[in-house]
Amino acid sequence: MTGGFVLTLQAVASGTYASALRRRGRIDKKVTTLGGVGMFTNWVFWTLFIIVWVALAFWPARVAGRKGHSFFGYFLFSLVFFPAAIITAYMVHDRTVSPVAVSPGTPAGSAYSR
Repeated sequence: MTGGFVLTLQAVASGTYASALRRRGRIDKKVTTLGGVGMFTNWVFWTLFIIVWVALAFWPARVAGRKGHSFFGYFLFSLVFFPAAIITAYMVHDRTVSPVAVSPGTPAGSAYSR
């Protein structure tokens, strides 16, 4: 029991757990390597994940940019925390709309003047 524990600590510390088990005859080589297919699939998955992540980050940035807020600021915000960025982008005040001048005596909220 102690020998296996020491082997595990040494393998974990050196980062070669699978190769240490292979040397001891406890694991087959075919189990740990897929002939490069696993590594390629892993690379493709992470590449696509990052592309989709960055593409989705443009959504809140574009919404906030159309409302007169910082495109770049919302882009960085959505890269870090997308759910809050998309909610905030749709809820912030639109800075591009100019306020309507209302003369005294007109009903509140109406857009016409006398």
